[in-house]
Amino acid sequence: MAYISSDWLQTLRPYKVEPATDIGPGRFETGTQSFEALAGFVAAVKYLATWGEGTSLRGQLTGAFEVMGKHEELLSRYFLQRLSQAEGLTLYGSQESSHTVRTPTFALRSDKHTPEQLARHSVSRTSVSGMVTFML
Repeated sequence: MAYISSDWLQTLRPYKVEPATDIGPGRFETGTQSFEALAGFVAAVKYLATWGEGTSLRGQLTGAFEVMGKHEELLSRYFLQRLSQAEGLTLYGSQESSHTVRTPTFALRSDKHTPEQLARHSVSRTSVSGMVTFML
């Protein structure tokens, strides 16, 4: 997705397929639009909006992201509190739990185990193995 000022829109020469229009943003399409992806995107936005309150879609989404951010902050605070009690683990990055300061993603290093060992152990204990990523 991109925004191009109307002043610049017609000055750029896009790589495009022959039948694509030469007018407006459609000239940047390289083929048939992915209508199923657009439908999925709209459905995802509507779903996210259900987690917020408001009279407009924008208001609902803003509220939803605030609710999700606070929930992530609680999870981050719990994780960081438990991590502070663990021996042999180094946290890289901020130790702040606020969702306005960080994402709920943590980079760790163990003094006792390799990343591969940690990954295998974590995957064996959870059904959400795709959520655990270890970098060597």
